[in-house]
Amino acid sequence: MVANPDPALKEVAGDAALYADSGNLAETIRRAIAERGRLVAAGFARATGFSWDETARLTLDAYRTALA
Repeated sequence: MVANPDPALKEVAGDAALYADSGNLAETIRRAIAERGRLVAAGFARATGFSWDETARLTLDAYRTALA
């Protein structure tokens, strides 16, 4: 995956993405193709850290904090 180096995208993708700004997009795409295996494995590993149950728990915690 190639992504813009936005903090939110970095938080979600972590090391499962390569980050490019407009000046190095082509080179970053070439690197992503060359590192495809590593990026795919990192993406699957990263995805295990996310779940609907955890999202619901964090959302509920946020509401409880806001309403306290």
